[in-house]
Amino acid sequence: MSLSKNIKKYRKEKEWSMHELSRRSGVSTASISRVENGKIKFTIDNVYKIAKALGVSIDKLLDYNTVDKLQQ
Repeated sequence: MSLSKNIKKYRKEKEWSMHELSRRSGVSTASISRVENGKIKFTIDNVYKIAKALGVSIDKLLDYNTVDKLQQ
């Protein structure tokens, strides 16, 4: 899965809106929307902030399928 799909997946699992993720991470709602829609890419700083807010590792956000395969 791509970063954009993973952010959306974990955000929806928590039942958070983009605004809630923005509030918890300090990343603008507009940026989150653009990333989830594949229009821009995040800096590593923003990936870190989003991962921390969602309570997941950066590895899971960046390449969920690869991490899952390695753990099997």
